[in-house]
Amino acid sequence: MNRIQTTDSSIMAIRNPNSLWAIVLAAGTASRFGRPKLLESYGGEPLICRALRAAHHVAAGRVVLVTGHNNKAVELVANGLFDEAVYNPAFADGLGSSIAAGVRHCRGRAEAVLLLLADQPLIDGAYLEKLIGKWCSSDADIIMSEYNDTIGPPAIFSKSTFESLAVLSGDEGARPIVKSGRYNIATMGEQIENPDIDKPEDLQ
Repeated sequence: MNRIQTTDSSIMAIRNPNSLWAIVLAAGTASRFGRPKLLESYGGEPLICRALRAAHHVAAGRVVLVTGHNNKAVELVANGLFDEAVYNPAFADGLGSSIAAGVRHCRGRAEAVLLLLADQPLIDGAYLEKLIGKWCSSDADIIMSEYNDTIGPPAIFSKSTFESLAVLSGDEGARPIVKSGRYNIATMGEQIENPDIDKPEDLQ
């Protein structure tokens, strides 16, 4: 796997940010949390709304919400903050199936997808702008975030990966694609604070 660790603003942009679609993944069962966590408030706003506002900041008109467990309640709370919704009937199969559902929904219109987890409340529009800027000035297939000495979402996957993304399943999300060695991967070159909300005490 090739990993690029630098950001170079002097590189001429070769990609159009308006060709990128944002997919907000909100289909999980939140089994570790014990109740519908995406409706829980963080900083005075439901988690799902925070994620969608960040996505809208960089992809207005191209925000796809993928739901599954508790889908009606999630869509009701998120009303007006997404452009299109996709229900993943296989949500219990894991995150991979939700990624696949979102990609299949918009792959005919997108040159890349920005994958966001709905339970990472410190991710904001300003950071996503930087992530997209990296994609625009890079020829990498995948742009990953860096935190906790690892790489993960939010991440951008170019069209070259869509065939692989569209058949994902299981609990590992897009990790098998990232680890496959088939694609050129770049990172932001900076560690960010990006906690997952897995338990009620994580909201404090």
